[in-house]
Amino acid sequence: MIGNWDGVVEHSVYCDTFGPDAKRQKMDQESEKTGQSAILILEDDPEFGPLLQISLQEHGYRVALKTTATDALAFIDQNDVDLVIADLMIKKGEVYIQDGGIKLISALKQIRNYPAPIIAISGSFVQDQYHAISTAMTVGANKTLAKPLHPDELLKVIKTYI
Repeated sequence: MIGNWDGVVEHSVYCDTFGPDAKRQKMDQESEKTGQSAILILEDDPEFGPLLQISLQEHGYRVALKTTATDALAFIDQNDVDLVIADLMIKKGEVYIQDGGIKLISALKQIRNYPAPIIAISGSFVQDQYHAISTAMTVGANKTLAKPLHPDELLKVIKTYI
């Protein structure tokens, strides 16, 4: 495996010369070697993100936390992950930006055909945000969950995929 699970990632260009099946097989072999499944979290909330990361690490997962889809994609270019948890709505300051879960899910599933399952999360499950949730499922999310998340609920969903 290339890269660093501390969150420091060198720039790279995505190249999937072996196809999604070979990549999934490599990811499975890595997880078997370490005994830990690798999870990538895209979350911009400075309190919730680290809490989620620590909670999953305490349950034996290797967890990387990124705050933008751009950073998450750069991380995936350098590291294999078994599951992605993506916040749909990402803010920079007080403004929502288009560098969140929809961009990440679309890039992974529609452009790269990335094999890892994706759980989309959002605290914006209100009528005017329903479109983002619907879009997440359309572009490839395997599951959507509302925040705040109960840790047991999230762990149950994670265990259905990895």
